[in-house]
Amino acid sequence: MQAVGGLGVMSRGPHARLCQIIEAVSPVKPGKSPGIDNITGELVQAGGEATTDMLLFICNKILQTGVWPKPWTQSQVITLPKKGNLKLCQNYRTISLIGHPSKVMLKVILNRLRLKRSLRRNKLASDQVAGPLNKFVLLEYSWKISSTNMSFIMSS
Repeated sequence: MQAVGGLGVMSRGPHARLCQIIEAVSPVKPGKSPGIDNITGELVQAGGEATTDMLLFICNKILQTGVWPKPWTQSQVITLPKKGNLKLCQNYRTISLIGHPSKVMLKVILNRLRLKRSLRRNKLASDQVAGPLNKFVLLEYSWKISSTNMSFIMSS
């Protein structure tokens, strides 16, 4: 965690930037169902600068505190019929309607994870999975070799 610009607030990670919010808002497809908050994607886009500024503020608050607003954690689960006998449960699928403001934050996080993954593409899988562990084992192994050499030198 790091202190944020003299505010006395501890940050859990880098702040979201306005360009990340705009990038997350822009690909919203028209005609999608609203979440439990009844806010549509079109409404988020039509809100313009005022909406993106407010989303930026809320997203940064989430990143600072690690706490999501209660309405953003709620979703509405609905069932959609498939083809076939509708008396059978297997002929339905469920979807969860998440509020569009929450989707913006999730998209910011997803884009950050994708960026982090692409930055690490040139590394070996073992470096990504066990990099710190490998360094610790190598350090311990080199220490044992050094201490063995020292004891050999001292006994000679």
